[in-house]
Amino acid sequence: MMGFMHIGFGIVLTTITNVYTSVFVIGEIPFLGGVSFIISGCLSIGAEKSPTECAVKGSQTMNVISAIFALLGIVAFIIDLNINGLYHSNYDYYNYLVMAGNGISIVLLIFTILEFCIAVATALFWCRATRLNSHEVSVLIPRGCWAAPCLGSMARGLLPFNPIPV
Repeated sequence: MMGFMHIGFGIVLTTITNVYTSVFVIGEIPFLGGVSFIISGCLSIGAEKSPTECAVKGSQTMNVISAIFALLGIVAFIIDLNINGLYHSNYDYYNYLVMAGNGISIVLLIFTILEFCIAVATALFWCRATRLNSHEVSVLIPRGCWAAPCLGSMARGLLPFNPIPV
């Protein structure tokens, strides 16, 4: 989904490149990054459904490539925002397009940071899964804070066990 958003917003940024200077578009990062995000997502889903060694290693490799493209995208967005500036005081057609380009760049920067985190986490998960012996079992337990201690004794009675806040 994020890959399609990168490609779509990359097309929009490409149409305003005569006004908006974008290192992101010049380096074709929205298209290469978007395609790599789509491929890594498909390979991760495929590796989850049928976890063969080839599928897991392919997914791991593609997630590393996606993380590299995401990191390049983060750097390119920061450069774009520094080149174009965040605020323009003149309100003419040119500045509206520059502000629109900055808005799209900020949204894509947020999604690129999120994609980088997802790609790195998925690559680390697959790395951990491939390093385990065939006799070991990988169990991932999400860690979080429980709200039950704040709710009082009534909520504690509803839970099947006493949660330990982390």
